[in-house]
Amino acid sequence: MYKSYEDDFLASLKKQEEEFKTRTERAGAVTVKLSTIKDRITPLMKKVFIIIVSNGLSKEKEIKSIAVKQIRDTEMLNYSTDTIYRSIKNLVTLGLFDVIQIPTGIRTFNLLRITDVGSLLYMNEFGKNPPESEMQKVISDHASYTHGYMIEEVKNILVQRGTYPMVTTDRATNKLVLPDNTVIIPDVIAGTNECWEIFEVECGTHNNSDFYHKCDKLIRVKRHLNFIGSSRGSVEKDLIPKINAWIRNREPERLLNYGITISVYSMYDFKKGNCSYYYDMKSSKPVCLLKKSKRKEKSVNE
Repeated sequence: MYKSYEDDFLASLKKQEEEFKTRTERAGAVTVKLSTIKDRITPLMKKVFIIIVSNGLSKEKEIKSIAVKQIRDTEMLNYSTDTIYRSIKNLVTLGLFDVIQIPTGIRTFNLLRITDVGSLLYMNEFGKNPPESEMQKVISDHASYTHGYMIEEVKNILVQRGTYPMVTTDRATNKLVLPDNTVIIPDVIAGTNECWEIFEVECGTHNNSDFYHKCDKLIRVKRHLNFIGSSRGSVEKDLIPKINAWIRNREPERLLNYGITISVYSMYDFKKGNCSYYYDMKSSKPVCLLKKSKRKEKSVNE
């Protein structure tokens, strides 16, 4: 049965009222919590909080290093490293930051994300919204924090390797417009204007249709593709089946005639300079270049 215009209007109005009530109750709870926090936050904790937020810091390891340096070297305050580290932990305990753990396949590290209470504290202190943090910039460009920081990891590995004169993850720089105005933005481009490669970081979030569409666009700009997954297990479970299916769908013989080849890596293998799997298009299945080992891939916790 169709709703009348009046029914639709009343339903919309009720939804707006409920949303406003929820926001109001949430804001009230945040305000109450902030008043409690103000009684418990120490001068050192407040200094550290301002250092983190004002500089848009997100990585816990970087936060610790910068907080120690600024408080002891710049402000010449006599606090021990452990005391400063504890103040960072206490800011999380008070609810000013959430901790988000990021596994990249070769290491796991923590991000500190400011909460609503933390944002309100900053606004009360400075009369303006907190600056955009590193992790906010990452999530604005990528599907997830993990995807964004894995791309950063790949860039760092390539830069440290020193093989390429230029390595970029900047989306504006990496934007490629095809003759039919189709746009593709590779995760990482490395090389020179004349000779370059693309590297795609995969977290297993694409469905088959999206993955096929992505591969179809990629082979219009490069004949060799590089795909990187987090671990050997995730590569074998999520990435290899999609590539196999795409090759079967597009026919190995046709791709072979076009000169298409694909290298597939886990992050651990990529860092070691080893290719996990290689497709020469003589079939829809890859050549396994690395023997399976019972030894687990190493992931360093920071």
